[in-house]
Amino acid sequence: MYKVIIADDEVLVRIGLKSMIDWASIGFEIVGEASNGLSAYEKYIALKPDVVITDIKMPQKDGLWLTTKIKEMNPQTEIIILTCHDEFDYVREALKLHVSDYILKAEMEEDEIHNLMQKKKEQLDLQYQSVENTNAISDQEDTICEVKYSDDDIISRMLESKSSAEDIREALSQREQNLQHKKYCFLFFDFSAAMIDPAYTDEKAENVIKACAELISNKFSENGTLLQLMNRDAFTRSIFCCYIGDNAKESLIEQSIAEVSSSIKQYFGLTIKTANSKIMHHLEETMVASTWLQYAENRMFYAENGIHLTLDHHVIETGINADSDTHLDKNLHKKMSSLILEADQERANLEIDSLAEVLQMRQKDAFATKLYLAHLLNDVIAELNVYLGDDSERYDVQKDILETIELSQAIRMMKRTISQLIDTIVAQRIDNSEVIIRKAVHYIQSHFDKKISLDDVAGHVGISKYYLSTLFKKEMNVNFSVYLNQIRIEKAKELLKNPNTTVTSIYTELGFSDQQYFSRTFKKMTGMTITEYRAQG
Repeated sequence: MYKVIIADDEVLVRIGLKSMIDWASIGFEIVGEASNGLSAYEKYIALKPDVVITDIKMPQKDGLWLTTKIKEMNPQTEIIILTCHDEFDYVREALKLHVSDYILKAEMEEDEIHNLMQKKKEQLDLQYQSVENTNAISDQEDTICEVKYSDDDIISRMLESKSSAEDIREALSQREQNLQHKKYCFLFFDFSAAMIDPAYTDEKAENVIKACAELISNKFSENGTLLQLMNRDAFTRSIFCCYIGDNAKESLIEQSIAEVSSSIKQYFGLTIKTANSKIMHHLEETMVASTWLQYAENRMFYAENGIHLTLDHHVIETGINADSDTHLDKNLHKKMSSLILEADQERANLEIDSLAEVLQMRQKDAFATKLYLAHLLNDVIAELNVYLGDDSERYDVQKDILETIELSQAIRMMKRTISQLIDTIVAQRIDNSEVIIRKAVHYIQSHFDKKISLDDVAGHVGISKYYLSTLFKKEMNVNFSVYLNQIRIEKAKELLKNPNTTVTSIYTELGFSDQQYFSRTFKKMTGMTITEYRAQG
């Protein structure tokens, strides 16, 4: 597989070239990208590509300078120039340096690129068959200085708890000859929330983040050294950096981050979250890299898109994720269950919003917060299990909540699940309303002589008292208390026919609390006092 480097200061041109053809199918691998001639030359030295595709006009060092330097080191390297219509004077100069070909940017097409690279493949095959070319490559390898440690190696050492300051100093010495008086700053670029759309497949996200890493590198490499680590695990879409410079200032670093963020939004339409540490004046201070990164990732879970945070690198001393005194309602799952049974989406959402405010205020460890929300929802579903029946398995969303990347996403998921639970229970009630009312009426007729309440009946039929009250009025055309008193008064009329039965024994037997209330209710429902009713025989 022949190696290729692409150098162009336009991110979209680099992405377009990479995605235009299947490079591997014709024997090529893109091993590096650069946005200026100087960066491209450094990568040429480190990666030893067989082909360099370079723009002519680039910042810092242009394509002509790059071509000259490469041809001085190894004349056999294939160089292809990218150019515009108005750059033919530059092209003539490039041709004098024995570049292989040139491509007009405005006319780049898949077939043209494919055919050109196929031709390069054949030329390279012939070169590598000759002894002369083999010797030239050997000479090149002797000339090129090896880079012992990559960015990933150095950053990994900073993040590795077992590493010492001397381990990091040894790795950095390959990149920085003099570490005295250097200043250090951690940078963090979080793309996770900005790429929440399923359209961002792993492959697409990786390509965009690589292009953004190039933007970041170009910006910060102007006045220092930038070490980068992209997507440090399978769940993270981010770039962690350590900037090393002589005159690092927080204000300039924050300004550069803002400019990079603006470019990323302009090129890719992504609004990302960013953070930087305070300036560190000693290499030993970088030993808190792992703690700082964990703290930054945690803060990003609670932050809105577009936010920038300056986070102290001494958080390890004060303790990250310190809990506050804010109290979480231990009975919230019962309250939420009742609101769901009442089909009160509005009040349920208000409860969730209040919870979100508390969690935002606490800013506890992000995973602990997600675990709390997952358990809360699980407890709510357990409370409703009797109503959901087989449908309860549809609401196994704990895993989904644990995989959320920001608090607002988790809260939206909570609200959506609550809404689905309400819809399910309401649908079941519509089907079972007649059965529920029959059970309620039977219970009332069997227990009217006791001091029963709406709560008692609701508990018997298995729904909330608020929902039962609404359903009872709809099906029976009277409310619960009126219906209960109607039954009691009808029974009282039978008992009053016996002249030996006292009024006191009647109202006590029928469950009335006192004689005055019994008398008032009797007159209201019959239009007569108890004495008048008895007198009529």
